[in-house]
Amino acid sequence: MGDCSEIAPCVSIFEHMFYNRSMRFRQPLDDVFRTTTRLKILRLLARTPEMIFTGREIARNIEVASSNVSLALSGLEKIGIIHSVAKGRSLLYHLNARHILCERLLRDLFDKEAGNLNHVLEKIFPRWPPDIRSVICYGSVARGEEKVSSDVDLCFVIRDSSRRSAILRILDLVQAEFYLRTGNRFSPYVISTLSFVVRYRKGHPLIRRIASEGLLLHGDPIGELVK
Repeated sequence: MGDCSEIAPCVSIFEHMFYNRSMRFRQPLDDVFRTTTRLKILRLLARTPEMIFTGREIARNIEVASSNVSLALSGLEKIGIIHSVAKGRSLLYHLNARHILCERLLRDLFDKEAGNLNHVLEKIFPRWPPDIRSVICYGSVARGEEKVSSDVDLCFVIRDSSRRSAILRILDLVQAEFYLRTGNRFSPYVISTLSFVVRYRKGHPLIRRIASEGLLLHGDPIGELVK
């Protein structure tokens, strides 16, 4: 794995033109996303556009067998959406950022994919209740280990414990909208700032796990909560 600047001088568009490569202008995404492996490769390359990878490095990063990755890389290179260049005994791959599908679709698509949860919450809460100080995603979604049916574990840190029942009622009301937009439910864990700090300092397992793996979705970062 390296930096794209290392190979930029070596890449010649004329070299790539010698290969039999083509893209269908009608419904090109049928070819681009033909397999899950192609999708995973493009997600990796689109989210790390400054990096170059060997086939083995790609296989390791996306956790797919090297043989399947080789087939997918070959197909994507024929479309022209990725480029490869020889360096020593290895082929190094990177996204062809000037390809029309990259410019118009892929980079924006994968950027938005990464922000899906934030987007849904912003739609549900265009204005966050002032009682909510922070919203932290934890559990399988935060670790990237969720299944299709997984609930989304959300910790809502509130300013005053006396408002806990009111916040739980609000969250219960928005469950249906969250499900409609995602096909999943969220599991709310509502805790006051004071209780969060006290339990953190006492080494409470759940609070420590939230602090270590949590993804901040709204409000003050965890460091601010526990200082």
